[in-house]
Amino acid sequence: VLAESHLSLHSWPEYGYMAADVFTCGTLTIPRRAVAVFEEIFAPGRIEVREIERGVQVGDAAVPRATGSLVAHPTV
Repeated sequence: VLAESHLSLHSWPEYGYMAADVFTCGTLTIPRRAVAVFEEIFAPGRIEVREIERGVQVGDAAVPRATGSLVAHPTV
């Protein structure tokens, strides 16, 4: 568990395969940094990245646009 998020590694050594899930929240976490760490540690032959943006973007009245914040539900 990270300060604002979590990271899960799923491995299948018999296939030489690993999948990583990097879930982040807030504006201080940069999930793509994890990819560089995985490259350095595991030296994979191939990396595939898929980004899924979750949550509902909130308008200016609720959260200032400059923060780029996302929330789970518009009433939060």
